[in-house]
Amino acid sequence: MASAMLVMASHVRNDPEEQSDEGPFGRTRMAAWFTYILECTDGSFYVGITNDLDLRVAEHNDGQGAQWTTKRRPVKLRYAESHSSKSAARKREIEIKGWRRDKKIALFDSPSNIAFRHAGIVREGWN
Repeated sequence: MASAMLVMASHVRNDPEEQSDEGPFGRTRMAAWFTYILECTDGSFYVGITNDLDLRVAEHNDGQGAQWTTKRRPVKLRYAESHSSKSAARKREIEIKGWRRDKKIALFDSPSNIAFRHAGIVREGWN
């Protein structure tokens, strides 16, 4: 069934394994990595990781993303969560990929979903 299909992907910007940058007061902080779920026009889900969520979603919608999403545009960002390392994001991606569709859908309304906050959308009941 096409709507139940799930694809795993990764997307990396300037891929030193664990990027960091200079934070306030000269402290080093780890760059954020994201595990995300896109919903394609055919109802299928695409799971991937990136360290630039806005750019990656735009690339998927411009046809420059994965082959899976290129044929199923436009896509909608339905879920995202932040991780401090690429390896943590990848482990979570693999975990989510193994879930049933209904369990993935339950993530969309969970408080751990930063996709709505990331897009600047205020959701009822969220601080």
